[in-house]
Amino acid sequence: MTLEKQTEDTEIEKSDMACSINYSQCLVPKGIDIAKYILQRDSWPREGKHILSQYDDRSVIVYQAFNPAIAKYAVQNSKNNQQRVLAVRISRHGFEKILANAFTVKFQREQKLQTDEISVRLQWDPDHSPTYDKLPRKAIQLGLKGEILKTYGTVWIQSITDITDFVKSQKKVLDREGQKDLTTPKERVYNVLDCNTCSRIDLDVFEEWQCRNFGIHSIVKKAEDAAQVNIIL
Repeated sequence: MTLEKQTEDTEIEKSDMACSINYSQCLVPKGIDIAKYILQRDSWPREGKHILSQYDDRSVIVYQAFNPAIAKYAVQNSKNNQQRVLAVRISRHGFEKILANAFTVKFQREQKLQTDEISVRLQWDPDHSPTYDKLPRKAIQLGLKGEILKTYGTVWIQSITDITDFVKSQKKVLDREGQKDLTTPKERVYNVLDCNTCSRIDLDVFEEWQCRNFGIHSIVKKAEDAAQVNIIL
């Protein structure tokens, strides 16, 4: 164990003691709304293909995982030998543009396009519970490259927040107290604005009133290389 790692662990332990397991008040990322996980879960669909996100009329938060070097470049704050989790706030216009240019495997085949001919690939993968059990609900994963990646990085990104310490603190909550005390970024179902895009990406429509029928977001996928980025919701 390096000195840097020892120092980091000591700081986290001190923070834990000071907060007396009230971790939701510790290391809260600036500019990100948080809420109890089990309360949010009640408003989410149990199954189907849905986008869960924190958003408003102007922006949407997506999540990415980076190695330390890339994270340092992105937010000028990194630690050695650790995966960093970043919350990236992008314009809602930009997010809608990404979705409008996305290709599922099915749609790509229908259009008879090769992978190198598309700039946004979309996968619907199983969503996961905080304990990483697979859920019937599907979560969206987007891979960007080319000009749309360039625009994402230079035009649509509004802010980047390193939430690694918050994620680590909540992992301790989960291990010690279970899901009942877990706090996560506040999210709700994102309804895509354009009906053609909904059809293109095979999105299931969900109305808020439907949560009564369902009862009671994996965080990241690693960026594959400097020429491509994956975001998850």
